[in-house]
Amino acid sequence: ERIFWIMPTSEESIKIKLEKSKIGKIINKQKIDIDTVVSEVLKLVSLINENSWIKQLDINPIIFKQNQKAVAVDIKIIFYEMS
Repeated sequence: ERIFWIMPTSEESIKIKLEKSKIGKIINKQKIDIDTVVSEVLKLVSLINENSWIKQLDINPIIFKQNQKAVAVDIKIIFYEMS
């Protein structure tokens, strides 16, 4: 499942989309704190907002485990063309 957010987005919007998704059900089943996931997404939002040259960011997957830091396995960044 993929979840898309249009920038700018808010903490509340992120949490609502996650909770309503299949991913949210997995997060709950694995007893992963949803606020931790939201916090990591907010870091990515901040990265995009602070770097206007980023056109698209695709991370697949991000692995979350209890009491461990999140790990991004594969990241693709598409840049705007420089003129």
